[in-house]
Amino acid sequence: MPVAVDTAGILAGRKIARISAGQYHLLALCTDGTIVSWGDNNRGQLGNSRTTASSSPVRIGSTGALAGKTVVALGAGGSHSLALCSDGSLAAWGYNNLSQ
Repeated sequence: MPVAVDTAGILAGRKIARISAGQYHLLALCTDGTIVSWGDNNRGQLGNSRTTASSSPVRIGSTGALAGKTVVALGAGGSHSLALCSDGSLAAWGYNNLSQ
């Protein structure tokens, strides 16, 4: 049975523009550029510098490879995540056992 995603936290007042589903986690890009993720995080695939799972959306930081970038698309794999930026650059996080 489908359930509503928790929009009381980081998603409060935001609209979702794009989503991507991995094997055990999800990503959402908001219209204001905020990126959120939730689900399993044992390999850091949520991008919040932790490895603790979250049943509610958490914000992905805009530091490192995402600093000053505008994300236009997201992708999620089994235990890794990707962000395509407007300048054509690509950022990845999570499990990297096979250079993903």
